[in-house]
Amino acid sequence: MLGFFYAGDRNFYNRARAIQAPADLKGLRIRVPQSILSIDMINALGATAVPLATNDIGSALKQGLIDGAENSVIFYATEQHLLHAPYLSWSRHQHGIDVLLASATWLAQRPAGMRDAIMEAGRLAQEEQIRLWTAATEEKITLAQQQGSRFNDVDAAAFRKALAKVISVHRETFGDLAALLPNAG
Repeated sequence: MLGFFYAGDRNFYNRARAIQAPADLKGLRIRVPQSILSIDMINALGATAVPLATNDIGSALKQGLIDGAENSVIFYATEQHLLHAPYLSWSRHQHGIDVLLASATWLAQRPAGMRDAIMEAGRLAQEEQIRLWTAATEEKITLAQQQGSRFNDVDAAAFRKALAKVISVHRETFGDLAALLPNAG
């Protein structure tokens, strides 16, 4: 593992209203990735999960086929979803991490100095990617607000409580990462 790259936190955005608690999602059709975990999560929060390919979100929002979606603020602004879904609620219900990997066998075959340089390059790439992601997020927040988007915080404890059963049911899905999840009662 040469480095971790932050892929952002996922937040809800929609055309109808600010989301402050799971109850505010009731009646909304929210686009989700085509995964059972995402579907279960949205349904547990009281919305109706609509599995849909990423490239179909914008037209589905425009046509009113969905009320909202969930993703990073960078995706929300870059894909122009803010034009049809002006409410973004900082739910931070998922965080994306990408991993920069090298084959252990390949790396072991490099001379020690090259191995050290590759490891250092991974560390530096991680630092730079996080810096760039943070700057891009701030830029997209400003852009979205200038275009009329409204941002709000949520009751994080209410979301954790509503998702406890989903985490418990899908705990095995997370493998070794399950140790990082909150204990579901």
